[in-house]
Amino acid sequence: MPFLKLSYIIRGVWKTMGTAKLWSVPYAMAANSLSGNISKLSIAGETTDDEEALFEVKNKDGQTVFAVYNEGVRIYVDNSDKGKKGGFSIGGFANSKSSSQNLFVVDNDSIRAYIDPSPAKGKKGGFSIGGFADSKGNPEEYLLVNPDSTMVFVRKDSSENSSTFNIVAISQDLERKTLMTANPDTVNITGVLNLQNDLVVGGDIAVDGTINLVSDIEGNSYKTVKIGTQIWMAENLKTTKYNDGTSIPEVIDDATWAALITPGYCWYSNDLSSNKNVYGAQYNWYAVNTGKLCPTGWHVPNDSDFRSLILFIDPGATKVNENESLIAGGKLKEAGTTLWLFPNSGATNESGFSARPGGTRSFNGTFNKIIDNGFWWSATEHDPINGTYWSLGYDGTMVFSYFDYGKYPGFSVRCLKDN
Repeated sequence: MPFLKLSYIIRGVWKTMGTAKLWSVPYAMAANSLSGNISKLSIAGETTDDEEALFEVKNKDGQTVFAVYNEGVRIYVDNSDKGKKGGFSIGGFANSKSSSQNLFVVDNDSIRAYIDPSPAKGKKGGFSIGGFADSKGNPEEYLLVNPDSTMVFVRKDSSENSSTFNIVAISQDLERKTLMTANPDTVNITGVLNLQNDLVVGGDIAVDGTINLVSDIEGNSYKTVKIGTQIWMAENLKTTKYNDGTSIPEVIDDATWAALITPGYCWYSNDLSSNKNVYGAQYNWYAVNTGKLCPTGWHVPNDSDFRSLILFIDPGATKVNENESLIAGGKLKEAGTTLWLFPNSGATNESGFSARPGGTRSFNGTFNKIIDNGFWWSATEHDPINGTYWSLGYDGTMVFSYFDYGKYPGFSVRCLKDN
């Protein structure tokens, strides 16, 4: 075993500092001029300090970018705005000699693992992270990504201590908030869970807050919001069937719509694909009056329900003619000008009602006012000729209620949960 002897000279006299085993140091010392093949390079560590590196690679500023410890490997990524050079990647040989393929990339804003989707390659076409096993057998897997699945393994040890899988949000001021924690028994979600498709659960669901979804008879799902003591749909109704399963007549022709004195519905401009999921359907008041539009346990709100909503948002609201509130409209409207016409004055949506400007199908069957105004039927009948409806506009924060448009128009409908 070779040794390195260190000495220094002072006033013409050599002093010995001591000796140290070289291990693989000669390779590192000769790195600037080393050439040819090295059959084997090993680094053996003796430290028992888990925070003392066995091997380190540092950049020109003396910062560690790669380090090997007794318990694993750490790679430090520059979080400054340096593009791809501020990250870490593992690549593979490409099919041609002109390029290579990234397999695993860590940047300051993302981690990406690229896997070969070819089923012929089996597990080699995936990505896994494992740990040392207790015996000489197979290592324990922590994360396994295949073309058809992603698995995170959590387990209990012999002392019933559990490992966990966590999703953590980091704010701009570096505060951490756990959004989800999974252990071998339970999955805890502390953030908001938004579902686009079905949720299948094998065990019980325990809820501290509110599950903010409701479905109609056709399976359309709607977000809901609690405002005061009321629970409202936060989206416009889009069902084409009553809650007993019978179909609501769809009326496309303008003249036929104008002559209706029976229930009917339509899509704005008769364009289902563009408007169903954005603005919902439009119904005449005869459909509202069936009492079967909303899902079971929900109803079309009447004027009293709407006024309770307005008074919670604007306790000082006083009805003056058709004006129900001077400010509540801004708190009800979805913010921005993606759907509302500019300037969408005062819109904050701080209530969570998320009102959208679905427009109307007029009593003569024509369509108008989309992006300008939102109209919602009330279940209150003003008189034998007129139903009541409520309205918001792009150019103000006021809330209006009207009863001068008959029962023929096509308006949006929101549902309110029964008490």
